Amino acid sequence: MRALTLELTAFGPYREEQRIDFTNLGDEPIFLITGPTGAGKTTIFDAICFSLYGKASGTDRDQDGFRSHFANLSELTSVSFTFVLHQKMYRVIRSPKQQKPKARGEGYTEEAASASLYVYNHDQQWELIVSKIKDVNETIEEMIGLDYEQFKKMIMIPQGEFRKLISENSKEREEVLQKIFRTYIYKDITEKFKEEAKSLKEQLEKLDWQYQQELEKLPDETIDPDSNKKVKVQLEDRYHKLEEQKVSLNKELEQINNQLTMFQEQYYQQKKLVDYFLEYEQLIEKQKQLQLKQKEIDRLQEKLELAKTAEKIKPVEELMQTRKQEWHSQQQIFENIAKQQKEMQVLFEQSKVKYEEEKKKEKERESLQFQLKEQQQLLEKMDEFEAAGKELNKLNETIKKMQEKQTLLENKIKELEKMKETSYEIRDKIHESDSILQQLKHELEQQQRKASDMEDLKKEYRELLVLRKDYQQYKNVVDKLQSEADVQAKRCEQLEKDRKKHFASHLAASLQDGDACPVCGSIHHPDLAKIEDASISDEMIETETKYFTTLQEESKEMQMTLLQIKEQGEGKKQIVKRLIQSLDMDMEQVTKEQLQQVDASILGSIQKNKKETKKHYNKMQELQNQFKQIQTAMQEYDRLKQEQARIQETHQEKSKDYHQLHAKYAQLKAQLPADVESPAAFKQQVNSLEKELNMKIQQWKDIQAHYEKAIEDKNKAETKYQESKQFTTQLQQKYEEQEEKFNLALVNYRFASISEYKQALLPFEEQQEIENHISQHGEQRNVVESRLITLTELVKDVEKPDLSKLEDKMANVEKDKDEKNKQVQSIVFHIDQLIATIRKTNELEEKMKEIKDDYFHIGELADLARGDNTARLSFERFVLSTFLDEILLQANMRLDQMTDHRYQLIRSEELAKRGAQSGLDLEVLDHYTGKKRSVKTLSGGEGFKAALSLALGMADIVQAHAGGVQLDTLFIDEGFGTLDEVSLEQAIKCLKELQQDHRVIGVISHVAQLKEEIKAKLVVEASHTGSVAKFKIG
Repeated sequence: MRALTLELTAFGPYREEQRIDFTNLGDEPIFLITGPTGAGKTTIFDAICFSLYGKASGTDRDQDGFRSHFANLSELTSVSFTFVLHQKMYRVIRSPKQQKPKARGEGYTEEAASASLYVYNHDQQWELIVSKIKDVNETIEEMIGLDYEQFKKMIMIPQGEFRKLISENSKEREEVLQKIFRTYIYKDITEKFKEEAKSLKEQLEKLDWQYQQELEKLPDETIDPDSNKKVKVQLEDRYHKLEEQKVSLNKELEQINNQLTMFQEQYYQQKKLVDYFLEYEQLIEKQKQLQLKQKEIDRLQEKLELAKTAEKIKPVEELMQTRKQEWHSQQQIFENIAKQQKEMQVLFEQSKVKYEEEKKKEKERESLQFQLKEQQQLLEKMDEFEAAGKELNKLNETIKKMQEKQTLLENKIKELEKMKETSYEIRDKIHESDSILQQLKHELEQQQRKASDMEDLKKEYRELLVLRKDYQQYKNVVDKLQSEADVQAKRCEQLEKDRKKHFASHLAASLQDGDACPVCGSIHHPDLAKIEDASISDEMIETETKYFTTLQEESKEMQMTLLQIKEQGEGKKQIVKRLIQSLDMDMEQVTKEQLQQVDASILGSIQKNKKETKKHYNKMQELQNQFKQIQTAMQEYDRLKQEQARIQETHQEKSKDYHQLHAKYAQLKAQLPADVESPAAFKQQVNSLEKELNMKIQQWKDIQAHYEKAIEDKNKAETKYQESKQFTTQLQQKYEEQEEKFNLALVNYRFASISEYKQALLPFEEQQEIENHISQHGEQRNVVESRLITLTELVKDVEKPDLSKLEDKMANVEKDKDEKNKQVQSIVFHIDQLIATIRKTNELEEKMKEIKDDYFHIGELADLARGDNTARLSFERFVLSTFLDEILLQANMRLDQMTDHRYQLIRSEELAKRGAQSGLDLEVLDHYTGKKRSVKTLSGGEGFKAALSLALGMADIVQAHAGGVQLDTLFIDEGFGTLDEVSLEQAIKCLKELQQDHRVIGVISHVAQLKEEIKAKLVVEASHTGSVAKFKIG
């Protein structure tokens, strides 16, 4: 970007319009802005910065102070800046918010801030690009390639900020370089690596926990922690052993099933014979019951036959009733027709009287026709007068409407001007509301995550409490069963001892003196055992042993269940612990009441946030709607202005036409007859006469038509009456003939009376029911008789078998089968559990292997990217350090000239202390001493040289890296006063060499030597009426 012209009006100390033409510099690469303190030198920089970004060049000045105190309120503040960028010429015009006199009346109104951006097109005309402040700001920032902060760092370095380029610490320098080179993407990449590594680590921990949980579900003897075999091999060995046990038990079960099948076949044959005997006895009894019902069946058969006979007469009866109904219906119709015939005769007589009376009024109608013809001839002469009057009224109405519309337009234009001022205030409020909403949205997301974690915590904590309670209950049961099993074991042991004593006493009783003992072989028996208790039997010992085994199995099952509950409890405890840590709570102090309090607090915060969000959202929506309405309304402003001018022109034309037509109307009115009040009144009189004549003619036509219709209706009614009378007689004859047929049918089918016929009739459903009943009785009788013949042959000479003995044998075999099935099911359960565990652990091992491979690479990248490396250099800082190295390379080329080859800026390689990031600290190498030292040890003049070199080097690198960015101009405010004569000459020489890159340097300084060295000067002179600025070359 290269400055061309700067125009100021009522800006800062400049009251009169100032036009600063930078093209006057010619080939001079550097110019000096000189003048007394407070005259307005820095204000020139402020004006350029304000025109581009709407802000001042320094941090201690704001745009509200741009208004000149020398200017009158009628002189409005504005800045116009023309510059060249990418071979195109642009002009930006900007005004701050300010007071101005009202267009009408006394007082002042606020003029809103405005901005416009133009381009010089091929037609050598200034073409508007954008005209809204936001659009202008965004367009300029995109064109130049620098935002406000970057512009200050790279092009316009204000007072007090020049030294910061060299004296800022590592963190501040990082922020500056981040803004200039926009390296936030590298920081985002680092965060992405960090989040992904954290996620992979959590997945590994979760999978390892799941792996251990799967192993803990198995019985304790399944896995031997002291074995050298892998867990996978031990699980497979255990699986093969269980499979062998299952095969052995299945063989035993197959033998039991074969034995049971044999018993079942025997039982089936004997049970079948017993069923034959039972069925034979039941059928004998049923045969007796069927014989008792035969009389009732015969009576129903007779009733059914009589009903079927009556059913044959029913169609004749129904036809007779139909004929009777038709006759009665026609009689009612005939009576109605006779009544209508009498009414038609009366109407005919009345119509005939009216017809005769109206016929006598023919002469009266002819007289009215003659009168109407005369008045119509006179009316034709008044049409022209009436037309003129209507046109005159129409013009008058049009003029009034134009006046009203003109007044309405003026009011609308005033309202739009007020709305334009309001829109700027609304826009600021919208930005403020949007910022608040973004903050509330961020807070709501955090609160909702906490609420979700709290819901999970409450659910998991409740389940953990239930598991703890179940664990205690099952533990009590296990302890009780274990105690009972111990007691039972001692009892079995004691019974075994007692039985052995019992065997010894019986053996002693059978020994004779001199016989050898079958136990020890001795023939001497000095202390023979005595018989004490003969009540212990093998059955008793077996019963007690089975009870002991049952107790052991129940205890083992309970222990398995207890182990599962413990595993689930440990899993729940880990989940609860993780959720509590995410909510910043203490695991040891968590209670149900505390959870409710924290939950209520979180929900309260969410409700409060939503309420506040809704409030601000509604407010912003309302403001946006207002702003849109205003913007939509403002689009009408220019159109309304044009409409206002067009209406004024049309109003003048219509007024001229009105006066011409009014003169013609007065001339025609003088020609009207004296007895006619007005053309409208006369026309109304003619219309009334015409209506009266038409009414009389129409009345005569209506009476004629009515009379003719009355004659026609009377004749039709007479004909209809005769036809209906004849049809009624015919229907009566048909009914009487059908009644005769019905009575003859009763006689033919031997019914003595109609009542006897009615009683014989049965509904179709009842007939069907009787027929079905008779049919079922016959079928049952045939089935019983046939089956009895078959069963008599089957049970003949056969004894009824006894099934109880065979059932006892089958029950014993079934019991053995159930025992074996339980053992098989137990083994199958453990095999299924083992297979599921093997499959699940294999899946978990595969997943852990995949995630470990990913974590090895991602974790390493994450550590390197965040600076966990020997250089303590993050990924973003590494990129920034690369940019800084390039900047220092360019800067040292100029610093070497300005310091007589003494100083060189270098990036420090020392590691930062206390875990801080390294890579952006600056040091200076003093070639006189050959040692490095901090840049903060440089004197004021040396620091200025270093800062100036750094600024110029940064401009070179930014222009090289940022495509489209052109840094053709640099403004420096103060700083040269710290240099001695030699250093000043070196600095000026370095700046002048920038001419090779076609750059222009503007310098503000009070140093006298600069005035001598720099030919081009922009002189600012102050006075009591305001400052004046102009170029002086040479």
